[in-house]
Amino acid sequence: MAGQLVDAKTLGTTVRDMLMRSRPKLMQLVDLRPGVTIEKVIEKCCFEVSNNKNLQRAGCTPASIVRAVAEILNCDLKVGKPHDHAYLVPYGDTCTAIIGYKGMIALAMASGKLKDKWSCNVVHEGDEFYLELGDCERVVHRPALDGQREKRPITHVYVIFEFLDGTKLHNVWDT
Repeated sequence: MAGQLVDAKTLGTTVRDMLMRSRPKLMQLVDLRPGVTIEKVIEKCCFEVSNNKNLQRAGCTPASIVRAVAEILNCDLKVGKPHDHAYLVPYGDTCTAIIGYKGMIALAMASGKLKDKWSCNVVHEGDEFYLELGDCERVVHRPALDGQREKRPITHVYVIFEFLDGTKLHNVWDT
């Protein structure tokens, strides 16, 4: 089945059936905010599966999709757009939950250990950017202001958090 495009409607129906049967377990895993029902969450996940050609092509097993969705829900994160907290990614015939940078930020903010002061930025080719390590770590980013910046490739993404005690944490990813 791997490598062949599975009919999205069939895959979506199979996954929807498994999720609906797993409702009691899924409801134990998450505390949904008022106005959000487990049925809405299941529909959103089925939408993501039905529209993810990579999952269809890989022929991910419905059980692995249920496990991946449960992992995301257990972290109180949302799958796909508009939140982009987490993604369903195939590895062979197994669907894996991958938390994106927006999900990492949501988890960090929910911890209650951070100030509301944080920043996440994208570095483009042509920007001045460097990372200093050691006992006085810092990130320096001076965006190019030539009007063409957004058209150039992204080279890095970084986030800086400030904790309640005043310490800072940064993380830098290259693309």
